[in-house]
Amino acid sequence: MVAEQPYVFPVCCRIAFSLWELEAEMIKVGIVGGTGYTGVELLRLLVRHPGVELQVITSRSEVGRAVADMYPNLRGYTDLCFTVPDEAAHRRWLAP
Repeated sequence: MVAEQPYVFPVCCRIAFSLWELEAEMIKVGIVGGTGYTGVELLRLLVRHPGVELQVITSRSEVGRAVADMYPNLRGYTDLCFTVPDEAAHRRWLAP
């Protein structure tokens, strides 16, 4: 007999549930790999969320390019540019 495994929500679902639970607080968010399929979808969802403050978005291939230039549908939501992934710098940006 095989024991049933508990269902584990994918990371994106856990983030979404957590964000709606904490709507009263602004959550600082950084997206690593902002030009991949998952990164773009996460960006699209989070940039419009009233409880989220997008601090940094990374892409090795698009360093220096404005997010709004790459994704015109996000114009007016963010003025960030893609940066190179740098763990030490991102920890400072996302620190409370």
